[in-house]
Parts: sequence; structure tokens; C-alpha cells
Amino acid sequence: MRFFKYLQKGKQLNSETKLSKLLDMYKENAGDALGNNQENLNRRKKIDKTCSYKIKNSHPEEIQVILDALIAVMPAAVVSLNCYTEAIKKLQSNFIKNPSEEKFVKLSFYLGLFKRKHPGPILLKNLIDLYSNSFIEKISSIDFAIICTATFKASVQNKNVKFLNRLINEVIDTSEIDSEVFIAFIKSLRQNKINSPVVLKKLKSLSNENKLQNLDYKSLVHIFPIIADNLIKDDKLSKVIVDTCLKTFDDQTRSKDIQKLLYSCSMINYNMKQSDLKNLESNVILRTQLKEFHQRFDNFVDIALSMWMLNYKSHGLIQHLFFEKRFHEFSANPDRVKIDSRKKLLKTCVEIERPNWIKDSNKPTKPSFDENRVSPTYLIRPSIQKVLEDFQKCETSIVHQIKNLNIAGILVKEADGSNLHVEVLDSTNAMSDNTPNGLLSLKLRLLKHLNCKVHVVCD
Repeated sequence: MRFFKYLQKGKQLNSETKLSKLLDMYKENAGDALGNNQENLNRRKKIDKTCSYKIKNSHPEEIQVILDALIAVMPAAVVSLNCYTEAIKKLQSNFIKNPSEEKFVKLSFYLGLFKRKHPGPILLKNLIDLYSNSFIEKISSIDFAIICTATFKASVQNKNVKFLNRLINEVIDTSEIDSEVFIAFIKSLRQNKINSPVVLKKLKSLSNENKLQNLDYKSLVHIFPIIADNLIKDDKLSKVIVDTCLKTFDDQTRSKDIQKLLYSCSMINYNMKQSDLKNLESNVILRTQLKEFHQRFDNFVDIALSMWMLNYKSHGLIQHLFFEKRFHEFSANPDRVKIDSRKKLLKTCVEIERPNWIKDSNKPTKPSFDENRVSPTYLIRPSIQKVLEDFQKCETSIVHQIKNLNIAGILVKEADGSNLHVEVLDSTNAMSDNTPNGLLSLKLRLLKHLNCKVHVVCD
């Protein structure tokens, strides 16, 4: 939606039309119950019916004007209208018959508004796959940013070489940051899992020129995960991002942006001040009391886990997560497998490091720690097999000691009968400076808390 005014290019509905009057009435009352009161729902149905009739008998340019008017008035609800899908079909058909750069960008924008809702992602992926070679190198930077934003919203990954090369070049060619355009490229970099040394070099350069420091919290927390995902250990760059985020943090900061900051810090073992973590904890607990996280349970779980990984153990967050009834109801949703796995990992950590905090919760079916628990095959990395060869003269086994922490290790029975836990540092868990990443560091901390003898080896 940030690029919507740019795309409109001055086209508006005739103010005398019936549709325009309906839209004006809808807009005037949209603030009432978020536009979902019965009167407005009835207006929405009339608008949908009127637009469907108009779209059937309109040229592509007229259809775009209708869609732009609808998007301006009901951005969150527009893709639920039947007329929107009908319009997309006509615009798509027209594009195939006579493709152009402008149509390519506009159609991508419209499809991106579906986000992950059918049929948007499939249609957008097909469009990008088929026409990237024809148009990606020709369109302007802002048009390319629109394409990147659309694919990001729809979670469409792009393997096209021209697209990926253009994306990297747009970032490294940046001189003056237009935050909306630049962050569109950054989001796309992360979504497409691009690990490029030249991008990191560019981020360092922008930091040295004091340009990152001029960005707001929301922008910076899209940049930080690029560093975290690629396990880059650069304390100076990370400090600039974290300090600037904390300076611009306020009550308007979204919970998912708090989550991104803490996730990034935890993955690269950033040494955040305890006082800063305390302030964030207080803010999160206040938001919990205001029921903000009842609809954002995934963010809450990630925040609590990230803080624990940073060795900040929040009793308040744990109490809310495991003993607040509404959270239990929400977390029981069977579709939230990924979040449930993170919650289980956090529970394991609490059972090991602060067992009295959770003793009244549901008892675990398996012990949190079992040094003889055999590792499942899918956790056995090639590097573990390689290191295992160095202990041929010893009694060894590949184990999964910490429940829900999916990092296998090697258990070595030493000559004196004691156990040695060997953890393997490789490309999956090593930072750029060859130190353990956040998850492996967590495992090492838990093992040491349990008085285990631990030895880390490099692949």
C-alpha cells in the first residue's frame, strides 16, 4: 500500500457515478467497528455487485480505476470482493494478449494484495516466473520495489537470475536511502535467502556514513535479520542497529518488530544490556495485560524464547505463557505447529534452568535431559559422522540430549567411565568468526548447567 499513490497516477472515479457515492458513504462510516457494522457490510455487498457489473463491460484502463478506488477505500477488505477476482482475471487476460512493463507492475501489485490468500500467490508466481526475463531489467527502481513488495506479501520466492541480480545491485547501488524502497529490497533479500558478501559490505558502508542511524525502528528490524540469518558476527554493525532501535522504540512499535529485534540478537549472541532487556520485558508484559498478544501469540512465544536464549529469564513472561488460560486456548490451535515447537523448547529450557517456575504445569512425557537418548536420523549431520571417526577407539553414540532442541551431539564414554559430550561446530551452527550461534550456545549453556563435561570441536 505504500506505493499505491505512485501507481494511481491521478486516475479517479467520476464523482457523479453511483459507485463513487457508494464508496464515499462506505468511507465515511468505515471507522465504525472497523467498517464491519451491518450497514457497511450491506454497502459492501452493493459495491461488490455494482463493480462486478461495471467490470464485465469495462476496458482494462477503466477496471484499474475501479480497483484503485476500491483499494483506497477498503484496503483490507478489497480482495474478499468477488469483483476483485473477476477484475484480476480480465486484467490478466489482457496482459497475456498484450504484455507491457506498466501492466506487469500493476498486475503484480494487485496480486500482491491477496497476500497468502488463494489464488494470489499462484498467479503471482506464474507471472513472475514467465515474465521476469522480459521486464525486470527494464523497469524503474520504484517499480521493481513494487514487484519485491508484492512477492514479499504473497510469500513468493523468486529463482530468476535476472531478478536476484537486480535485487543485489539495487541494494549495493543505494546512495541516499529512501526507506520504503530500500526496505522493500531488504525484505526481498531475506525472503529469497540471499547471502551476499557485497550486501553486508554495503550495510557496513551505510552504517559508517551514519545513514542507517537515520532509519526508524521498523526499517532497522528488517535489516537486522539479514545479519542474523547469515550468522554474521559484526559487533560494531549490530550495535549501531540495536542502539538506534532502542532510541526510536516507543509504544507505537509493533510487537512483531520487538520480536524481530530480539530474534536477531539471540541468533548472533548479541550482548544486549540487562537494563535494555528489562525495559523490553516491562513493555511486553504491559502489552500482554492489554491483551495485545492474544491475537499475536507467535510473537509472544518468540520474544520469550529469544530473551531466554539471551540469558534473560523473565518469570513474568513464563507465567503468562504457561499459566494464562487464554494463551493455552490459543496455543492449542493444531495449525500452529512451528510456534508450538518453539514453546516446547522454551518449556524445556525452563524445566532445566528454573524448574520451580513450571512445576505446576503439565508434567513432561519425556525428561528434558537424557544423555543417552538416541538421536533421530534426520538430526545427524555429515560433520558429526566425520568427527565420530576421531573417536573410533572409544565407546560412542550419537545422542539428542536436550528435548526439543534439535541439535545432535556425540556422547563419548571415557576411560574412567565418565561421559564426555562432544558438540560439533560446522556451517549450520557457526558464526562468521567460528563461534557457536545462538541455538548451539543455548545447548552448551544447558549442558553446563546440568554439570555435563562438554567439548566443542570444529568440523
